[in-house]
Amino acid sequence: MVTPEFLMEGAHYALEQCGRLLHNSITLYQNESYASATVLAALAREELGKAIELRSMRREALAGATFTAKDIKRRCGTNHIQKQERGQTSIVLRDVPLNELLGNLHDPQSDEYQRADARLQEIVAEQASRAPAERHQARMSSLYVDPDDTGTAWNRPQLQTQDDAHIFLTDAINDYSVQYDHYQRGNVAGDGKELYDALQKWGNRPYLPEPKWP
Repeated sequence: MVTPEFLMEGAHYALEQCGRLLHNSITLYQNESYASATVLAALAREELGKAIELRSMRREALAGATFTAKDIKRRCGTNHIQKQERGQTSIVLRDVPLNELLGNLHDPQSDEYQRADARLQEIVAEQASRAPAERHQARMSSLYVDPDDTGTAWNRPQLQTQDDAHIFLTDAINDYSVQYDHYQRGNVAGDGKELYDALQKWGNRPYLPEPKWP
């Protein structure tokens, strides 16, 4: 059986690895290797998801649940889309006409405002449900040469654009930076504060890499 302390260490190591992969992604981006930068950023997000899952297992273990190393591997899984979903801690709305949607509405109690807000929440939910699969597909497209869906052309990772890579990296780094702020700087409350305090008692705890942006 594994201990809550073991799960805490694994969660911290996974978050550390996320930060390191993101640093390497930026180096690749700066060297104009946009596809490889995207691949590493996608893997970094999977490690972020692993950290979150291991923290959840730690809370369960503190409440009396028992786990083995096999349970850890099963819970953290091998399905890349599920890994991307676990590592998704925020949604950035792009190409959404917020001005048209909300306009000059200022009264949250009005029917018009509530209808607009309900539509906005639908858009957020739709994007949240699509993003994990889209990020996984971006990783695959940035890594492998494959025929496209029509069977008439080839996907070439080297054609990944700077703009797409920049967006992909920035979103991943933004999510990591929140975790860094919580568990390196201690700007967290509730269950997170309990974990942060427990981490402070780990004498040789590795420092998390500081977030950097492309």
